[in-house]
Amino acid sequence: MLSNVVETMDVNNTKITIVISSYYNGGSENFGINISQYLSKFYKVSLLSLKNFGILKEKIELSENLESVNFGMSKNRYKLFKVYKFLKDKKIVFSVMRDSNIFCLISGLFIPGLKVFIREGNRVNKLNFVYTLLLNILYLRATKIIVNSIDIKRDLEQKFFFLKKKIKIIYNPINSYSHKSKDKKSQKIILNIARMHKQKNHFLLLESFSKCLEKNKNIKLILVGNGPEEKSIKEKIEILKLSNYVSIIESTNNLNEIFFKADLYVHTSFYEGFPNVIAESIANRIYCISTPSSSSLKDIILDSKYGYILKTFDQDELSNQILKSLNLSGFDNSKFIDKFFINNYGTNFLNLFK
Repeated sequence: MLSNVVETMDVNNTKITIVISSYYNGGSENFGINISQYLSKFYKVSLLSLKNFGILKEKIELSENLESVNFGMSKNRYKLFKVYKFLKDKKIVFSVMRDSNIFCLISGLFIPGLKVFIREGNRVNKLNFVYTLLLNILYLRATKIIVNSIDIKRDLEQKFFFLKKKIKIIYNPINSYSHKSKDKKSQKIILNIARMHKQKNHFLLLESFSKCLEKNKNIKLILVGNGPEEKSIKEKIEILKLSNYVSIIESTNNLNEIFFKADLYVHTSFYEGFPNVIAESIANRIYCISTPSSSSLKDIILDSKYGYILKTFDQDELSNQILKSLNLSGFDNSKFIDKFFINNYGTNFLNLFK
């Protein structure tokens, strides 16, 4: 399949620019780096970051086909000019984050023949009027708009009804997986990886975990992430007297090691587009529990084989499900890998060029 697509494009002359906002360790940034490295197996790829900060810069494996460029800490008015200057001799650009979408689409207005593919990874139903109007104008310029869930597709069609023919659903890919057997150990590790933001609903997780401790003291919770709510989350841990049972890892380049230790992944967001971290957890044979935050969860979890979708945001429901699920990891994930591995994303993305 992929070889057929590659044959339709001139590998030596085709150059693709992938644009991210920064090297911050977030889902979209990881996605941009992973898809850049994958596409560089076949094409010349430039990975452009609008800012020069974040630990993911160390993750990039440069090669003859992959260069990494960033614009430092330039102010937005200078950054727009820099994006235009960088893209003016390019033919294909794929922007994977909303703020980089705006820079690329404005620049594209002044670059004849530039194909601007954009990715919308978050719901747009709560944007203010001015921002909605801006996207209404700019998203018309996009060659294609790639979304990672039915929810986001529906939002875009409702907010921007004239974009319907431009929207394509391609689920986020996984870039690594594990078939290793889980260690049998007495203490069970519960994992959550999320930016510390109100959207991620950490308080529900902490309160439910506290209820679990009333029945099982042989459990531990690891929170990976940082953000604006970090102080209030640490205060909540103190209030609930969880300091001996909860660890916080603010950032790491070695998620695989953390995944290997985990016995259960718990996701408590209020809303999501496509929750990458759940797919990554299943790829590492970790059973997942999630709040009903996204319609795409049914496609990821696959009829409860790999996890459980809560019916509500209730503490009792979550705590009971956690206690039931501590020994369910280590399943066969081969069908999941076949569906979500990055090769499939690359093929579907390149098919858009036909």
